[in-house]
Amino acid sequence: MKLVKPIKDRGEVRKFSEALYEVSPREFALFVMGITWGLRISDMLALRIGDVVAGQGKRIQLVKELHIRERKTGKLSCLCVMTDDIRRALWMYLTTRHLDLSSPLFLSREHGPEGQPKAISRWQVCRIFKRAARAARLPSEYIGTHTMRKTFGYGLLRNGVPLERIMKHLNHSSERETLKYLGIEEDQLCEDKRALKWNVGNIGPKTQPSRQNRNGFPRKSYVEIPTEESYPQNTDSTDFLPLEMEG
Repeated sequence: MKLVKPIKDRGEVRKFSEALYEVSPREFALFVMGITWGLRISDMLALRIGDVVAGQGKRIQLVKELHIRERKTGKLSCLCVMTDDIRRALWMYLTTRHLDLSSPLFLSREHGPEGQPKAISRWQVCRIFKRAARAARLPSEYIGTHTMRKTFGYGLLRNGVPLERIMKHLNHSSERETLKYLGIEEDQLCEDKRALKWNVGNIGPKTQPSRQNRNGFPRKSYVEIPTEESYPQNTDSTDFLPLEMEG
């Protein structure tokens, strides 16, 4: 199994978002919320419509902000501001819903054992995310529910937010844990190896020898040295769910 990674490129975030909206406005709203607030999937799936809807009239009125108690840590410390992106995504999704304020925000089509409404599962979300990733031509084996939280953290880092503050946003205990979570250490190690030059690539024959030797027999062909571009690219052949690690 492969670790879930953030979507680091802004263009790819948009491509994935567009594909996700075409697949499911519900998961699109969830994704926009996840990459903006950096919440764990368990905290978002626990939300009720009444947590985000302030009132109903001719238009759905959304709250300006909300506090969320983290299920993993029990802390009531997460202030979530309703941004324009989240407001629009939720509005497009909620206009398709019957607004029962006690109902799960991200409602499943299935029901609980006693017929009560229930939220979608993280595995449902993961499958739909992978489907959207394939539609957007992204490596779906690296896409999962934690892609949202990791993309949030990486976006903060790209915007110049100090690592110490990102660590607090993600409730990590050390900066090293945050770097590992965002895949920064892996990227830096790869760049270190790519930058290492020994200047030995010009050793050997400069030109391709003729195809026949002096006795008229064909020479053995030289083995073409593969370059990085000649290796086959990863495909989306795997249907396995990615390894999800809480962070």
